[in-house]
Amino acid sequence: MYTGRQIFNQAIAIIDELTDTGIINDSQVKEYLHRAPYILDLWQKEMSRVEGLSFVDDIEDLDQPVMISDKNCPSGVYYLARYFALSDMNTDLARICEQKFQALKNENPLPATDITDVYGVSR
Repeated sequence: MYTGRQIFNQAIAIIDELTDTGIINDSQVKEYLHRAPYILDLWQKEMSRVEGLSFVDDIEDLDQPVMISDKNCPSGVYYLARYFALSDMNTDLARICEQKFQALKNENPLPATDITDVYGVSR
């Protein structure tokens, strides 16, 4: 199960905000840390419709687990990275992240459900 922090860390790597030694320095990404829970909450609400979830908890802290399945959590990385890139005015990276988010979102749609023919039409 993913946490908001795991998604955040991957998004930070995508927007190239790692230190020279390849780690995340929280003081260096403080602005992103403050905005991330709110942006991830928007992503989780959007993805909950894709997964057919009727309720998801609000994301208020990056250490809490997200309620989206592991197969769809990689889309959250690109969703978050897109908003970070836009705030940095990096429109090229934002466009790439949006395309990747949409591709991942559409890759794992809601599973098909069986339809029962109650009227006897499909005989």
